Amino acid sequence: MGDRMISAFEIYLVVAFFVGGLVVTLATVLAEKLGSKAGGFITGLPSTIVISLLFIGITQSPLAASQVTTTIPAFYAVFLIFISVFCMLAKKGFAFGLITAFVVWITLAVAVVVLDPSSFILALALYLVTCVFAYYVVRKKAKLEHSRGARIQYSASQLLLRSVFAGAFVALAVFSAHAGGIIFGSLFAVFPSVTIPTLVIVRMARNTEFARAVAGSLMTSAMVNVMAYAILVRYLYPWIGLWFGTVAALLLSGVCAYSMYGLLARAENGRWA
Repeated sequence: MGDRMISAFEIYLVVAFFVGGLVVTLATVLAEKLGSKAGGFITGLPSTIVISLLFIGITQSPLAASQVTTTIPAFYAVFLIFISVFCMLAKKGFAFGLITAFVVWITLAVAVVVLDPSSFILALALYLVTCVFAYYVVRKKAKLEHSRGARIQYSASQLLLRSVFAGAFVALAVFSAHAGGIIFGSLFAVFPSVTIPTLVIVRMARNTEFARAVAGSLMTSAMVNVMAYAILVRYLYPWIGLWFGTVAALLLSGVCAYSMYGLLARAENGRWA
């Protein structure tokens, strides 16, 4: 049994590496080619959360994976504040904004771990209040300037480097969550492991303002799409099981994402830029 658990975790680690690398590489390339809104939208789609909840469902049970979603709204509220702080403070320097946002994130994440909210309804209420606050800060106060895409040619080595960097970052977070004990394990399980390498890569490829714009679009996408997936998993896993629940949650959250994409595109007169 122990050997199977180790084997399952090793598979999970490899999958996280490849999924994380693929998502970040795809998002950064689309951001540079199509514009900051498209790249941020892609990054905000459910990716590592799919693998994380599926892994818990395989190694424990679908019910255990469903129960994990109890605290997800509270941790994603912290994530929204992380993005808000970055968007506001990165104007004074990319490193300053990212480091300060990370300090705020880890402080609030520790508070969530210690308080350990046991009510999904309360955690969801906290999340919804934070959504309003974060949306106001990012859309009204941060004064983001969304950037259009550009024609860029990439070499295979450039894409591979991005993928390895992002995949290693995600895999390190996953490994730390597995090995860090209760407190650190919970922290790294909700670490913004896709967001941080995405912001670093687009900053290096373009500039800080472009990274801020990607972060703003990422936040809008994640606050709807990731949370929709988590809520669907919470109720579908106990009802129709792990695999059917995962497929159904992906399909339904995909419909949600497509609808949101259409609404935002129409709001911008049909342009993603």
